Amino acid sequence: MAIAGKNTTTLAGASALFPLCELRTASLYDGQEEDNLSRRLDNLQIVVVDDHKQVRSAMAGFLSGLGAIVYECSNADDALEVVVRLQPALVVSDIAMPGKDGFELLQEIRSLSLPGAGEVPVIAITGLSRPLDQMRVPAAGFNALLLKPFTPDALLRVISELLEV
Repeated sequence: MAIAGKNTTTLAGASALFPLCELRTASLYDGQEEDNLSRRLDNLQIVVVDDHKQVRSAMAGFLSGLGAIVYECSNADDALEVVVRLQPALVVSDIAMPGKDGFELLQEIRSLSLPGAGEVPVIAITGLSRPLDQMRVPAAGFNALLLKPFTPDALLRVISELLEV
């Protein structure tokens, strides 16, 4: 399982709100590299689940800018509906949400009987920094963890590793 965030080896944190105005300033997106990354995410369907609109919209805007087709969901029930309907390439889900949390969403995704739907890679994103919380993530079956705050580069690296793009 990949873990990225401010307390890990190679990925540093940025603003918890993942501000859109800073997305294109990272050196990773300069010149030719940006074109290569755009092709790598073209038409990938990605579900982004976060109860905070600003975080959700910023991630969706970033991923859409790289060619992905992004579906924004503010809660686990809506996200599960989208996963069942579309069987996306990836789900990025906040852990701490009102109602059903990210762990419950993951459990429901993994129990789907549709071919391939239960195996969609799911990235957990969280501001919970207690070691016990972090240990629950791989045990639950998430494919990766990003600790808030995280950079656009960190999100893209984890997606690239999981989807081998």
